[in-house]
Amino acid sequence: MGGHVTPVKLLQQTRRPVYPEAARAEGREGNVALRAVIGIDGAALNVQQVIAGTADTGFAAAEAAVKQWRYELGRLNAQPVEIVTTLEVSFRLTAGGGA
Repeated sequence: MGGHVTPVKLLQQTRRPVYPEAARAEGREGNVALRAVIGIDGAALNVQQVIAGTADTGFAAAEAAVKQWRYELGRLNAQPVEIVTTLEVSFRLTAGGGA
Protein backbone atom coordinates (compact mmCIF):
# COMPACT_ATOMS: atom_id res chain seq x y z
CA MET A 1 0.00 0.00 0.00
CA GLY A 2 1.48 3.32 -1.02
CA GLY A 3 0.78 6.80 0.17
CA HIS A 4 1.95 9.30 2.75
CA VAL A 5 1.85 7.90 6.29
CA THR A 6 2.00 10.27 9.25
CA PRO A 7 3.40 8.44 12.28
CA VAL A 8 1.73 8.56 15.68
CA LYS A 9 3.07 10.87 18.37
CA LEU A 10 2.55 10.75 22.13
CA LEU A 11 0.17 13.51 23.22
CA GLN A 12 -0.71 12.69 26.81
CA GLN A 13 1.14 10.52 29.28
CA THR A 14 -1.55 10.33 31.95
CA ARG A 15 0.26 7.79 34.07
CA ARG A 16 3.90 6.82 34.55
CA PRO A 17 4.62 3.12 34.96
CA VAL A 18 5.06 2.05 38.56
CA TYR A 19 8.62 0.91 39.15
CA PRO A 20 8.45 -2.65 40.54
CA GLU A 21 9.51 -2.53 44.19
CA ALA A 22 11.44 -5.82 43.99
CA ALA A 23 13.44 -4.51 41.02
CA ARG A 24 14.06 -1.19 42.77
CA ALA A 25 15.26 -2.93 45.94
CA GLU A 26 17.67 -5.07 43.90
CA GLY A 27 18.89 -2.10 41.87
CA ARG A 28 17.63 -3.56 38.57
CA GLU A 29 16.90 -1.35 35.60
CA GLY A 30 15.57 -2.23 32.18
CA ASN A 31 13.70 -1.33 29.04
CA VAL A 32 10.43 -2.84 27.97
CA ALA A 33 9.70 -2.91 24.25
CA LEU A 34 5.99 -3.00 23.50
CA ARG A 35 4.06 -3.38 20.28
CA ALA A 36 0.70 -1.64 20.11
CA VAL A 37 -1.97 -0.69 17.65
CA ILE A 38 -2.83 2.99 17.96
CA GLY A 39 -6.52 3.30 17.17
CA ILE A 40 -8.18 6.12 15.31
CA ASP A 41 -9.27 7.47 18.70
CA GLY A 42 -5.64 7.80 19.81
CA ALA A 43 -5.83 4.90 22.29
CA ALA A 44 -3.18 2.17 22.52
CA LEU A 45 -4.81 -1.18 21.72
CA ASN A 46 -3.49 -4.75 21.82
CA VAL A 47 -0.41 -3.75 23.83
CA GLN A 48 2.03 -6.63 24.12
CA GLN A 49 5.64 -7.06 25.12
CA VAL A 50 7.68 -7.49 21.91
CA ILE A 51 9.96 -10.22 23.23
CA ALA A 52 8.75 -12.02 26.31
CA GLY A 53 11.42 -12.01 28.98
CA THR A 54 13.25 -8.91 27.72
CA ALA A 55 12.67 -7.36 31.10
CA ASP A 56 11.62 -8.61 34.50
CA THR A 57 7.97 -9.65 34.54
CA GLY A 58 7.44 -7.00 37.21
CA PHE A 59 7.84 -4.46 34.43
CA ALA A 60 4.41 -5.49 33.12
CA ALA A 61 3.39 -2.19 34.70
CA ALA A 62 4.64 -0.65 31.46
CA GLU A 63 1.80 -2.29 29.54
CA ALA A 64 -0.82 -0.99 31.97
CA ALA A 65 0.55 2.55 31.81
CA VAL A 66 0.81 2.66 28.01
CA LYS A 67 -2.84 1.64 27.73
CA GLN A 68 -3.71 4.90 29.53
CA TRP A 69 -1.65 7.15 27.25
CA ARG A 70 -3.10 9.01 24.28
CA TYR A 71 -1.51 9.50 20.89
CA GLU A 72 -1.95 11.78 17.91
CA LEU A 73 -3.74 9.87 15.18
CA GLY A 74 -1.78 8.10 12.51
CA ARG A 75 -2.84 9.12 9.04
CA LEU A 76 -2.58 7.65 5.58
CA ASN A 77 -3.04 10.28 2.89
CA ALA A 78 -4.56 12.59 5.55
CA GLN A 79 -7.18 9.99 6.58
CA PRO A 80 -7.10 8.59 10.17
CA VAL A 81 -5.94 4.96 10.28
CA GLU A 82 -4.86 2.46 12.90
CA ILE A 83 -1.09 2.25 13.09
CA VAL A 84 1.04 -0.58 14.45
CA THR A 85 4.00 0.84 16.35
CA THR A 86 6.72 -0.18 18.77
CA LEU A 87 7.05 1.74 22.04
CA GLU A 88 9.86 1.56 24.57
CA VAL A 89 9.43 2.25 28.26
CA SER A 90 12.61 2.71 30.31
CA PHE A 91 12.94 1.93 33.99
CA ARG A 92 15.93 3.77 35.47
CA LEU A 93 16.83 4.35 39.08
CA THR A 94 18.55 7.69 38.43
CA ALA A 95 16.61 10.94 38.63
CA GLY A 96 14.90 11.78 35.34
CA GLY A 97 15.71 8.35 33.93
CA GLY A 98 12.23 6.93 33.57
CA ALA A 99 9.65 5.22 35.71
